[in-house]
Amino acid sequence: MNILKRLKKYLTNDEVDIQDRQYVLVASIGILSIGIAVIAGIFIGENLSSLLIAASGIVLFSAFTLICYKKGRLDISAVVTAAILVLVYEPLNFFTSGGIHGGAALWYAFTIVYIALVLKGRWRGIFIIIELISVIAVYFLALCRPELVVSHDEATAFADSLMSLIIASALMCCMIYFQTWLLAREIRRTRAQAIEIEKINKAQNRFFSSISHEIRTPINTIIGLNELILRDESISQKIAEDSINIRSASEMLLSLINDILDMSRIESGKMSIVPATYDQKTMLGEVVRMMRSRAGEKGFKFNVDIDPGLPRKLVGDEMRIRQILINLLNNSVKYTSEGEVRLSVSFEEPGQAGHNSGFNGAVSPEKNEGKEAEVKNISVIYRISDTGMGIRAESLPHLFDAFTREDTDKNKYIEGTGLGLSIVKQLCDLMGGQIDVESEYGSGSAFTVRLKQAVADSAPLGSFDPDKALSTRERPAYKPGFVAPDVCVLIVDDNKFNLLVETRLLQATKVQVTTALSGAECLKLTAEKKYDVIFMDHMMPEMDGIECLHAIREQVDGLNNQTPVIILTANSGQENRELYEREGFDDFLLKPVKGAELEGALMRLLS
Repeated sequence: MNILKRLKKYLTNDEVDIQDRQYVLVASIGILSIGIAVIAGIFIGENLSSLLIAASGIVLFSAFTLICYKKGRLDISAVVTAAILVLVYEPLNFFTSGGIHGGAALWYAFTIVYIALVLKGRWRGIFIIIELISVIAVYFLALCRPELVVSHDEATAFADSLMSLIIASALMCCMIYFQTWLLAREIRRTRAQAIEIEKINKAQNRFFSSISHEIRTPINTIIGLNELILRDESISQKIAEDSINIRSASEMLLSLINDILDMSRIESGKMSIVPATYDQKTMLGEVVRMMRSRAGEKGFKFNVDIDPGLPRKLVGDEMRIRQILINLLNNSVKYTSEGEVRLSVSFEEPGQAGHNSGFNGAVSPEKNEGKEAEVKNISVIYRISDTGMGIRAESLPHLFDAFTREDTDKNKYIEGTGLGLSIVKQLCDLMGGQIDVESEYGSGSAFTVRLKQAVADSAPLGSFDPDKALSTRERPAYKPGFVAPDVCVLIVDDNKFNLLVETRLLQATKVQVTTALSGAECLKLTAEKKYDVIFMDHMMPEMDGIECLHAIREQVDGLNNQTPVIILTANSGQENRELYEREGFDDFLLKPVKGAELEGALMRLLS
């Protein structure tokens, strides 16, 4: 009984290779079956030579299997057993037990099944070929030299054939049943793991959403109050520069948060690209401003080459393109200690080998005007190069793997998650673009990103002066997009600092702002007064923004049943946009929200 328990434990141990378990099963049943065959052979009058061969096989296979099992080399035992069966045991058994008039032929069929199920890799194919050659050889030899076969009388031949059929069939059934049982068990385990992974993914998404909300809430306050400082024309140059640095640091922190959230979305297949018209100069100016300050902190140059012939307005996912550039530039800045980091932007038209007007003499817009008017799509080429530490050749194949960093020990004091390049690669794939890398270890790296984008306005970008884009002296004076003292706005948020920031960001428009710290307080106010627009936070205790929206719409004789409601949320992503649209919100603003976004939403809804 103890042996059976140990055998069962071994056969059900998922840590043991399946084919090793299969071999142990077959060996155990095979040795038992040969023992039964020897006993039965005595009763049916089998010749002595056949019985001795079978008995010696029991001893040999048992001893050899036990030794290999204890040494953990069952793979060798399986190969050697196959060799003995094919080259020694079966030919001897064939000639000593009646040839084709006994049960030997059935054991050849069993051995082929054994080889197919137990042996691994090239050994399987080798021994199947050897087995077929062996069968042909012994059959041909028995035909040419029938005197070599120890013949059976009719009764013995009948009994031997029947016994071999029963035993060989039982062995093959055991092997096939074991394979089927393993497959069914693996399917059940895979399904259970899939359910568990789904639960983990849901928990992970909830966690990331919660983290996003908790981190974006204070950043919303920081960025909002900082924007108010920058609006103040009376502040000193030093304060303005400090405020711009605060804004850059906040944007870097947001970029890090977005990397973590985006990795989760990409893995779950929920990431989507949302193309829209955007201004190249504005986008590139923001990227350059953010990275120039970081390069300045480390004491090296950050140079920019922008093709002046680049169309000013394109159609693409501006946020994702900015994210790609920031991640690549941030990576270059982190791993560069001296020299320079350079951002070069050019473009290619369809069928064009390359467009170099920005670097080797610009083509006149007037001369190119008719040609550019025909261009529907272009490939924009972003190249980020540096004089940093470079990348080892053996590391290049794994460069875009998540959580991977080059020379971890050497750069253990460099900040970062190791997600940036992985996200860049996957965003490029989602946008149908490509990314290439060239690097020489110790001399620097260059990343080239190509993204196809539609042209919304073929007017050329013109000269791009990064110093002018960065100058605080050129900081334009803030002017509200509109002034509407008769407009009544309700802002609902459980965070008083968010209410303070959003109220002050709208102060210059002179709209009448009322605030509510909860959904219940919001419902009380909407029952008493008509508002032109309601800004609604999503994540609030007791009653969240979605529940509050439905309650407003269902108020009996409500004054705000049709009032436009704009969701304010830290939950980014296309799936969340679709959720809010389904629930009935009229617009979507992502925290941290800027003053221009608040004004823009009001202008859209109050036109």
